[in-house]
Amino acid sequence: MIIKMNKRNKFIYKSIKKNLKVWIKFSLGKKEHIAGKRFENHTQTEVVSYIDEVYNNYLKYGDLHEKAIINKRVLEVGPGDSFGIAIKFLFDGAKEVICFDKFYANRNNNLLNKSYRALFSKQNKYIFKDIFNTDLIPNKPISYYYGKGIEEVKLKKETEFEKNSFGLIISNQVLQEIYNPKPAFKKMIELLDVGGKMIHHIDFEPYNYFRAFSKNEYDFLTYPEAIYKWMVNKRGMSNRKRVSDYIKILDAYDTISYKILVHSCFLNKKQLKEVVLYPNFSTEIKEFYTKLVEEQKPRFAKKYKNLAIENLIIGNAYLIIEKNK
Repeated sequence: MIIKMNKRNKFIYKSIKKNLKVWIKFSLGKKEHIAGKRFENHTQTEVVSYIDEVYNNYLKYGDLHEKAIINKRVLEVGPGDSFGIAIKFLFDGAKEVICFDKFYANRNNNLLNKSYRALFSKQNKYIFKDIFNTDLIPNKPISYYYGKGIEEVKLKKETEFEKNSFGLIISNQVLQEIYNPKPAFKKMIELLDVGGKMIHHIDFEPYNYFRAFSKNEYDFLTYPEAIYKWMVNKRGMSNRKRVSDYIKILDAYDTISYKILVHSCFLNKKQLKEVVLYPNFSTEIKEFYTKLVEEQKPRFAKKYKNLAIENLIIGNAYLIIEKNK
């Protein structure tokens, strides 16, 4: 008997198959993955420009001053295919930068070699060959680890992963790919030193994979959680967590304070004139998205049906966390 599937069920089947394939490869020790691969058909100028933009956004949204960087240990979660951000922090006075990733992102070493050298040419403190080997794997004061999630790090005294040992922890569009971010936050808060800061750029939008399947902007919120989990949880796709999910996790800690700075609305359907401190959106924007969501909400999975509209307005935001005690 031949079972015919509709378009949606075919998409679900295809997604689960892809997810299981990544899980099997990872379980067999194959850590390479396309997740985190940003630079392929780019020019050197474009790569350097992107690195500068991401770095400057850390400084801007994280309100980083000189004292927050000089002689501090920096942990970058999910560097992907580039150590450009680590290089920039090193040049600005960081004592050490640890780059930690679950996957090894395939990379264009020829392009990155030229781009890194362009960054090094702007300073005279460090020599390129002292930091990078011929395979572009860094040496201290930049270190690189991959093969497991940040939540799996073992905390040990007198090691690179000691409690309260990092003055700064950063990530760029990474947290949304951790299916269950709660253990990751626990570990990062433990690693962060008192007075230290985290800066996480989080993308709350559906990935192109889902947008290509459906013209409905919020279609990725319609899949039951049990099904969606098997579609995405092993392959670096959006975890669908909304701001309220992150707030619930962070409110359990009395050692931190945090704020969420929104710099773009969902799929840029509305433009922000300036950065918005969540949840202070204008009445106009809330009314626009309320109307947009109304037609699609009946199909939402149960957990998303009663969300406050502010949860569905955010496109991209910076989560800033400070450890107070």
